[in-house]
Amino acid sequence: MEGAAAVAAGLGGGSGGGGGQGGAGAVVAAAAREGHVAALATAAVAPPTPLLHLVALRFKPHLTDADIVRHFETEVNLKVRMPELVASWSYSKNTSLEARRDVNLGCGWVVMCNLYDKNKLQAYLSHPQHVDVGRYQNPLLDGKFVVDVEGCGLSAAQGTPEK
Repeated sequence: MEGAAAVAAGLGGGSGGGGGQGGAGAVVAAAAREGHVAALATAAVAPPTPLLHLVALRFKPHLTDADIVRHFETEVNLKVRMPELVASWSYSKNTSLEARRDVNLGCGWVVMCNLYDKNKLQAYLSHPQHVDVGRYQNPLLDGKFVVDVEGCGLSAAQGTPEK
């Protein structure tokens, strides 16, 4: 047995060289015997990696800015809808819509959503509140594109939900 498998076997309690130690002491002792102390320490204290979820939106032309703002404030507001997943949420008008139409695909608005943990993206996407937002929003759109960026816009210290 080698590596992590040997460390795990050494923690079984009965057989495996736990040296009579239990709990965390056995974990450290077994990891030390196998030379995995640094990896064990890193894994134990590593905070989740935040994720910046960006959605560029092209709304139907008949909608006014006031209509769109009302939609964001009353029907979207993701931080309120999913506080356990969403660290922060905001929206803004694209300030270079006309000047850079060749690269922004005509998307006039952007939603910025910081998730506490990149590993929770699928939970966010399938969350009933996110699905509900899609029901309101999709009929208002002519197009959108999404970009997810690891670790941007949220420090590790901010990377835990408020209780």
